[in-house]
Amino acid sequence: MTDDAVTINDSGRPRVLLFIGAESELAETRTWATGLGFTVTDTLSEDVDCAVVTENVLDGLCSPTDAVTRSRAEEAGLPLISLYNAKGVLHTHPGTTVTGYPASENPAMHGLRIVDTTL
Repeated sequence: MTDDAVTINDSGRPRVLLFIGAESELAETRTWATGLGFTVTDTLSEDVDCAVVTENVLDGLCSPTDAVTRSRAEEAGLPLISLYNAKGVLHTHPGTTVTGYPASENPAMHGLRIVDTTL
């Protein structure tokens, strides 16, 4: 489920983010999120508030493990935030609803591949 509005928990507990995708792509955002006070994890649990996913995971160009984790996160009703939009969406306070950052609006266009056929 990718949403136009993402609500980060307002329970008073630390906000927990599930990161799905290649660590080489996620490392900078993972460090940034930790610095803002988020708890980051690679394991889906009931404490997770939303998932930050790489463009390849959104496009289905990922490992079977990442695909299963994404599927389970969607089944759990977690919002998926693309890595491309993560900093804009997550730079909020607990309980704040952020709109205007659907994962589907990122430049990767999720599955659409453009082929230049000019000669």
